[in-house]
Amino acid sequence: MVVGKAWKGGELAACKPQPNVMAKKITPFLTQWLALIGGLYTKVGDVLEAANIIVTTISNTVAKVGAEAPDACRQCAVVGFLMALREEIDTMEDEELLPACRRLESGGKVMEKFVEFLEEEVAGSDEDDDDE
Repeated sequence: MVVGKAWKGGELAACKPQPNVMAKKITPFLTQWLALIGGLYTKVGDVLEAANIIVTTISNTVAKVGAEAPDACRQCAVVGFLMALREEIDTMEDEELLPACRRLESGGKVMEKFVEFLEEEVAGSDEDDDDE
């Protein structure tokens, strides 16, 4: 629902395929739903499954909403939405988001880069934990 509202009437087809632009675009829509999404996320007993549901739902919804959009725009929309969620939901950890992003069958190059970023973040947080 949130994803669909962010890109109405072919807007996604005319996008600039940059995840950070997409993240900025989705944030105003996302803020309306943060309490609900964050609450549901923490209530699910398995945070890895919760992250998987979120990533899969976003990917599927963008595919439907942006069926006419170029693949690069759809990829950037998915990653942009995930970037915004990652920034806005404190309880969602990179360690939870990473496996869900890896599971996407057709994530594309943009998702590959996002996965690499998450891997670096997870590795960096592991190193920080070791230093303590």
